[in-house]
Amino acid sequence: VSQSRYRLGFRGSEDLGGGLKAEFQLEGTLAASNGTLGTTTAGNMFNREAWAGLSGGFGHVRMGTTDVTNHQDIDTKVSQAGNFAFFGSEIGGDQKKTVRYISPKIADFQFEVGFASPTSSVTQETPGGEKTSGATGTGNVQALYAQYEKGPLGIYAGYATLKVSNSYDQKQTTIGAKYDFGVLSVGAAVMNSDSPEENTKSTAGFDNRVASVAMPMSNGYTLHGVYETSQKDVKTATDFKNLTLAVTKSLSKRTTAYGAVISQDLELTGKDSTQYTVGLRHQF
Repeated sequence: VSQSRYRLGFRGSEDLGGGLKAEFQLEGTLAASNGTLGTTTAGNMFNREAWAGLSGGFGHVRMGTTDVTNHQDIDTKVSQAGNFAFFGSEIGGDQKKTVRYISPKIADFQFEVGFASPTSSVTQETPGGEKTSGATGTGNVQALYAQYEKGPLGIYAGYATLKVSNSYDQKQTTIGAKYDFGVLSVGAAVMNSDSPEENTKSTAGFDNRVASVAMPMSNGYTLHGVYETSQKDVKTATDFKNLTLAVTKSLSKRTTAYGAVISQDLELTGKDSTQYTVGLRHQF
């Protein structure tokens, strides 16, 4: 099981009166084998989320290390199995020096806008961990996100740009939708990332797709199935197809147990791999 699947986090808020609240969140990856929190980078204990902010009738304002918007998490919105599998390289995840605004819900609509300006290089999430790209002075991320949720229907859209160099801004668009029929729920999303004219392997654009289904059973059990593909404009060893089968068990309103089997096919190499994961999630 990948160590990046383990996380430890803390969040809290304080009522300041008049509908205004101060909020914070700290979250880092956890190596369960030895208890190490964060990455090997010195001083990077909370490498996923480390922000403070204010919330009220105007919405939420967050500053620090965080996702620039919810653009890169549309796959988890439509995929009821969550992040067991991986949706590919995403712009704007866990960026330093981020300012993010989340609007209140207005007639079932909600939107977000964010900007990040890392000091040197930008990080993108990859199946194998963190990946850096960009040179000093580049790496700025701008993102927009909007969602519509009413009853069983959810529709999501996001757009982000990453300044890779002085001559090239990478652009990424994601759309997704889900619908709950009661006896089962389905969801799908598509992410497209462009590439520069030279179209080299290191900066090739890609298309990622995910489709999922979830079926509630008796006694708090839910069965999940997720199918994902990731293909670059230039075929590489990282192109993959994932099939995830999972079961979750609701133990209480705040505690859920889960188990999953993830089968991955690397298209270029023809190698297959299978991962097994079990866990317990508690929210407090």
